[in-house]
Amino acid sequence: MRKGTVSFLLLVGAMGVQGAHAGDLPRRTAPSSPYVENSYAPQKSWQGCYAGAHAGGGFGGASRANTSGALIGGHGGCNVQQGRFVAGLEGDASYTGVSNRNAANKFRQKWLGSVRGRAGYLVDEKILAYGTVGLGVGSGQYTDASGRSDDTQVGWVAGAGVEYKVTDNISARAEYLHYDLGRGKYRTIAGPTNVYTTTNVLRVGGSYHF
Repeated sequence: MRKGTVSFLLLVGAMGVQGAHAGDLPRRTAPSSPYVENSYAPQKSWQGCYAGAHAGGGFGGASRANTSGALIGGHGGCNVQQGRFVAGLEGDASYTGVSNRNAANKFRQKWLGSVRGRAGYLVDEKILAYGTVGLGVGSGQYTDASGRSDDTQVGWVAGAGVEYKVTDNISARAEYLHYDLGRGKYRTIAGPTNVYTTTNVLRVGGSYHF
């Protein structure tokens, strides 16, 4: 009986010593992941200046007449980037064929241009969704039996678009712009007349980022 008791006590003691040593060992923990802890922070790949070309079409009105036609032009600007937000200034000019075709008294929007502020948000590192607003300028031409009369009209322009970075230096865009150029004064066979012009532009283009 005594031998059995002594053996049992020795076994319990040995188990206690092993448990104490096991308690002293450091516990394994799952390694932390910096990708989980850190939020998405795109690099400033949109910051800097750019220049490019665009093409598309426009439709709108010249007083009571409906106008439509194609356009082509160029644009350029500079961006600053802070995290997901991108803002900048852009200028553009387009040669257009927007007019009321097949009319005796013809109005044509020869040129459209603007200087606009842009502000956008990066949906991801390559896709920028933006809004834009600024000063709009247009050169119109009115033609009737008395000949041609030109005027330059100044108003406002606003719109929105999406731009995609194809490479670090090249981007593609699609955008909508609404030009409201107010009234221009033109010479007609019946005397001076005011023509109120608005043009909606849908265009696509590409830019090179320096």
